[in-house]
Amino acid sequence: MSMLIYDFQKRMLDIAPEKVFEIWLGIYKRIDYANGMWASGTLEYVFANAPKTEKPEPGENGLVTIYRGMGVLSQQPETAISWTTHPGNALWFANHSARGTHLAMAEIAADDIVAFFPGFYHENEVIVRPNTVRNIRYEDMFPANEETFIKLTVPAIPEFLKFGRQAQKFGYKEESIFEVHGLKHILRVLLLSLIYFYNKRIKLTAGDKGILIYFSLLHDAGRTNEDRDDEHGAASVAMIKAKDFCIDGLQLNKKDRRIANLIIRYHCRDEEEGVHAIYTYPGFSGKDKKRAELLYLICKDMDGLDRVRFNGLDYRMLRTKFARQLPIIAGCLLKENVLAIFGENKKLDNTINTIGQEG
Repeated sequence: MSMLIYDFQKRMLDIAPEKVFEIWLGIYKRIDYANGMWASGTLEYVFANAPKTEKPEPGENGLVTIYRGMGVLSQQPETAISWTTHPGNALWFANHSARGTHLAMAEIAADDIVAFFPGFYHENEVIVRPNTVRNIRYEDMFPANEETFIKLTVPAIPEFLKFGRQAQKFGYKEESIFEVHGLKHILRVLLLSLIYFYNKRIKLTAGDKGILIYFSLLHDAGRTNEDRDDEHGAASVAMIKAKDFCIDGLQLNKKDRRIANLIIRYHCRDEEEGVHAIYTYPGFSGKDKKRAELLYLICKDMDGLDRVRFNGLDYRMLRTKFARQLPIIAGCLLKENVLAIFGENKKLDNTINTIGQEG
């Protein structure tokens, strides 16, 4: 691919000026992490011949807010030329183009935007002149480097192994390319929930952990399609009761089970509706309702974090502070073979080391 850059730079003055940007863009989109390989004079010439483009809507300060997902091979934001106007697209890049490290935000004057490609398909990409972005800062997210990944996951592994191998008995199938709510989704939500419990900065009890595990394993038991389905929570609760699902080794008292089933029933409904259901549920004390609300928000966040698998997560909509630190970790889990951990040989001695090496 470097030969494409070399060849273009050698012959660009022979290309009709009105075609220069189009040809450069075709090469640019084929090569990952090539920002540093373009000579500054090349970019100046190409950008000077770029056609007029529509510009993103600026904020109140007259500047456009832009985002950039970064991995271990990424160009630093000061000199990077590829950004996006949507943070979800930036997160997708961080999670899928390299081991994610940061999600950067910055601002830029409209005059320094060379090209804008709006829309989901085009990733809302913004191409900017180098060294023109301003006010660079970073979202408070855990990087998916090996040290951080191991630190977050190791405390969760024993219970992940204990409870995760039971997921298949509740009817979940392994996903295909068009099926994304199956066994792997359940296991990732379980691991994220356990990561949350063991690393959070708020006090949660053993009973709270039990509710998180129960939710993770059973929240999609009644889902029968891949579309938006506001009723699959209620269907899951109905199936849990009809089939008397039991999670071996998980002790929940009657109140905790009621809370867990209430969370499952409303996890796919609007937050306001779920919170209203909690606060109008008969038999709960004020303390019970506050506890149930917190666990409801955590469960919705853990389920929501796995939307990174289809570029469907707007992390700004996550409800809890700790969950908003986990999107890059959630993306890293997509690269883990969570099913292999539960292989037929059940030799788990090296599991933690394997996860650390792969993560």
